[in-house]
Amino acid sequence: MNVHCGWFAPGALLAIALLTLNAAPAPAEDERSLREEIARAEQGDEAALQALRDRAAPEQLVSALREGPEAWPDSPVGRVEGHIQAAGRANPFILRVPEDYTPERAWPLHISLHGGGRSPEVNCDQHWREGLVDRGLILLCPGDVRGNWWTWWGEETLMAALRYVRERYRVDGDRTSIGGASLGGQGTWMAATRYPWLWRAATPRCAVLLRPERLLRNVGALPLYIVHGAEDVLVPPAASRRARSQVEAVGARLRYEELPDIGHSFMAVHNPAVADWLLSQPPRTPQAAFAYETMGDRPPPDRIHWLRVGWPTPWQGRAQMVRGHVRSAAECDWSPSESCPEVNEVELEVTGAPTRVTLLLPEPLWEPTRPLRVTYNGRVVFTGVLEPSARAVVQSWRDLHDPTLLPPWSLEIEPQPGDARTWEKGVREREARESFQRRQRPEAARRGGRAP
Repeated sequence: MNVHCGWFAPGALLAIALLTLNAAPAPAEDERSLREEIARAEQGDEAALQALRDRAAPEQLVSALREGPEAWPDSPVGRVEGHIQAAGRANPFILRVPEDYTPERAWPLHISLHGGGRSPEVNCDQHWREGLVDRGLILLCPGDVRGNWWTWWGEETLMAALRYVRERYRVDGDRTSIGGASLGGQGTWMAATRYPWLWRAATPRCAVLLRPERLLRNVGALPLYIVHGAEDVLVPPAASRRARSQVEAVGARLRYEELPDIGHSFMAVHNPAVADWLLSQPPRTPQAAFAYETMGDRPPPDRIHWLRVGWPTPWQGRAQMVRGHVRSAAECDWSPSESCPEVNEVELEVTGAPTRVTLLLPEPLWEPTRPLRVTYNGRVVFTGVLEPSARAVVQSWRDLHDPTLLPPWSLEIEPQPGDARTWEKGVREREARESFQRRQRPEAARRGGRAP
């Protein structure tokens, strides 16, 4: 089993970050040479990647990227308007940046998605008149022609807007949240179920229900604040009630509120309460256990939590299941018991016929100095100690462009024909686990503990 990962991210910021590893400024010629190596690495040039390995150890690379580049772009503050190219068109956005913004530290970000017939202006200038920017958050209001955020082109627009801001402002990936109302609330559900690992929290309000509803269970441990007007006739509150039952089934951290005597439009009045809730949420942390179902109408993201999964192209158009669970060997240090693992244990299950699976484990979930045992669809595929790898760092940088998610350890798994599992079996096993957990919760509550 090889320890390696894939290719690169935007070269300019990485080049600047790498230069901070030297005590003295690098000569201009060295800087140009490094930028050329990065540009080649972006195209899959192994020699360029080797040059980067020679330049810095993986731990140094992680440290440099987390500290941030020495010279960020001279980005404007206050109210910023512009357009982002995505899905074959120019999409408007409004960005509101605190006047005291400085790249000396990372700043929290909230993305607000407008509803149908609305615009970034209504979203940023009316619905969010106060509550976020005045409390130190960057506010991003991207625009879509009709608010079709749940579609593939709406998804591309959202992700392009997020990347645009991350490349120009020092954003804290562990304190990035998303929310929206009406069709923007449906887009929030799309983002929360497609990319639950990206967000600190999500706030879908008076949202049209996502289809199929079972995808809502992808949210896992993501904190959610669902709000609906009890008198809403445009999108009846039954939609949010059904969403509530779905996410409660997976034990999500949920706050649910129906506003009495309120219809479909309440954002400007209620957003200060949403801001209070967002600011009270802890920073994002990686999930040690997750179950993720793909959408049938579009390929899943390359990155799913701490896994990269490659699928046959073109996309087969059928939902698949991805499940992962980590048990750290460090459990024995703080809670000795007969059941605690002597080595780090990772169990993976992927249905369908993936072409590759790459494990990229963030350090909070395991103890890197101890051996690791990885099981894939019931087969032990690795036992040993993983060494840090520059390839793992640049793979994560390319995937997410997020300095807070740069694990320097990776393991590539080559699926075998005998590993194949069907989607139906994955669903049955997931439902059996959820049923067991629901039965355990009342007993755990009676004992004063938690269900497994």
